[in-house]
Amino acid sequence: MRAVQVTGYGGIDQLQTVTKDVPSPKAHEVLVQVKACAINNTEIWMREGAYGTGSASGW
Repeated sequence: MRAVQVTGYGGIDQLQTVTKDVPSPKAHEVLVQVKACAINNTEIWMREGAYGTGSASGW
């Protein structure tokens, strides 16, 4: 599957499209096929350093 990963703090150059293995659901889990998605403001602000850039930032 294709995914967008945030690779560090900074601009949009820190977003990379990567290929990942499709996860296998475990017992009592389901696998949902997603046709489209977006990056929400929390990921944008985290990439921009709004929550801090050290180990306490939650990243």
